[in-house]
Amino acid sequence: MAMQNSRSQESRAALILVGGEAQKHFELTSTDVCRIGRTPENTIQLAGDNVSRNHAIVQSGDAATFLISDLGSRNGTYVNGSRITSSTPLCNGDIITICGTKLRFVQANVYRKFQETPLTLGATIVERPVNEITVAVVDIRGYTKFCREIGEVRVAEIIHTFNIEAGTVLRSLNAWGVKYIGDAVMAIWVNHGPAREFLLTALRAISALMDIAASLQDRFQLDAPVLLAAAVNVGPASIGNMGSSAAPDYTALGDVVNKVFRLEDCAGNLQADLVISSQAYKALQREIDPERSMVPRDVQLKGYSDSELVYTLDKNALRRILENPAART
Repeated sequence: MAMQNSRSQESRAALILVGGEAQKHFELTSTDVCRIGRTPENTIQLAGDNVSRNHAIVQSGDAATFLISDLGSRNGTYVNGSRITSSTPLCNGDIITICGTKLRFVQANVYRKFQETPLTLGATIVERPVNEITVAVVDIRGYTKFCREIGEVRVAEIIHTFNIEAGTVLRSLNAWGVKYIGDAVMAIWVNHGPAREFLLTALRAISALMDIAASLQDRFQLDAPVLLAAAVNVGPASIGNMGSSAAPDYTALGDVVNKVFRLEDCAGNLQADLVISSQAYKALQREIDPERSMVPRDVQLKGYSDSELVYTLDKNALRRILENPAART
């Protein structure tokens, strides 16, 4: 196993090799990507045929968070014993396992403590910072009828195919978290920059997922196309591990998440492919002037006492927005 020692033990965050030879430290910075894999160009080079050439990366998500992402490796990347399927935030003391090699993630405020304390696989220190997030939800229109017409076995096969391909798209677009909830997929981005940038990323993801859904009819010889309804929202949320150390569940909680599901619920009644909250619209409006593509509507969302102003569009209007040169800058 060939590795490079970090230059300093006083870095804000670091990965520490667990066990074996004398502990080695690899500092993490907010500007550099730490690459882990079998080949020498990686920041951390791990020996062994089971390690992929480019296995995983650790990078800064914002000023206080580091995220680990698996790069489609065959044997997976594990955090505290659970295989990760999307970009996952790291908490103090988390153990990353790659093909038998363990790396411990530490932050500056506990750095010395972990250097002096033997490894214990106990509870993770859970941090739930409040961040602005962009959240997108998509689900299959007419799911109940869909199940009745083609049966649960075929539906399961179709949903499995869609979720795998959707997950690949969302990972490529650096989603902080991805959740699969029945026929729905929720993706979250932590806005460590202007909301516009992450909203456009979410819109690109929705457009790509609509294309995947559209391809399912021919691939599975269905009588009717598979159509999606989608919604996007932006706002503050509490993010982090809402599960336990034994079964971590990284997600976001807050009204921004609750509302995006309500927005998606009303897409059918509005005869829209996509519903965008007024907060998301304002963030987009400043630079790409989407008024010609989006239709303003007043809706009453379940659980909300006041009506909400939302904006609707179909998938063709969504493509026009994404093709706007201003949306690519």
